[in-house]
Amino acid sequence: MGRPSKSTVAGWNLSALRTQAAGLIDGASDLRTQTQTMLDAAQDAAGKWVGESQRACEQRALSDQAEINKLGSDIDRAGNILNNTANAISPNRSTALSRVDGLEQDDFRVDDDWSVHETRNYAGALQQPSRAALSTTH
Repeated sequence: MGRPSKSTVAGWNLSALRTQAAGLIDGASDLRTQTQTMLDAAQDAAGKWVGESQRACEQRALSDQAEINKLGSDIDRAGNILNNTANAISPNRSTALSRVDGLEQDDFRVDDDWSVHETRNYAGALQQPSRAALSTTH
């Protein structure tokens, strides 16, 4: 994979990554809450419902909870990956775009492929002071 272009870097929306990460992490938390509610319902029935079918229901709820919580852990990890990615990219993105801004203010042009070109007009810069000097002497 090559270096991303200047327009790609400028277009990176790190707050969108963080928003998506928060949604995934919240969703994983909600999933764990729901699986606990499911297990609690099966275990609460134990006093009113007894026998082989109740124990089978409770075992199934435990098994389902374990499997669903594995998925929740994967979703949680995905959210953390997005957060970590945004945190890792942010300072490098800021530095690159800040340097581009500085170069462009100093009469350089930075192309989309990051190549830098000087755009200062030295001939014009030399002529301007002499014109100013002429206008003050006349």
